Amino acid sequence: MGFEYFPVETPQQMATRSLVMIAKCLQNLANLVEFGGKEPYMEVVNPFILKNKERMIVFLDHLSVSRSHFPYYGDWH
Repeated sequence: MGFEYFPVETPQQMATRSLVMIAKCLQNLANLVEFGGKEPYMEVVNPFILKNKERMIVFLDHLSVSRSHFPYYGDWH
């Protein structure tokens, strides 16, 4: 898949704002932190972060497991 599949134009302002908000939510979830005083308008997302924190920990643990723990996968090329 090459870059020719990605849009060339910049998304409209509202779409850009929405994508930034989604990225902030995912970043905080990946960092296992809730929104606080710095961005109080984002605190509405904290229940989502709390609900999915354990799932994120399990996901990150799976990503960090050595290949030697999975001999049945063979060569991962």
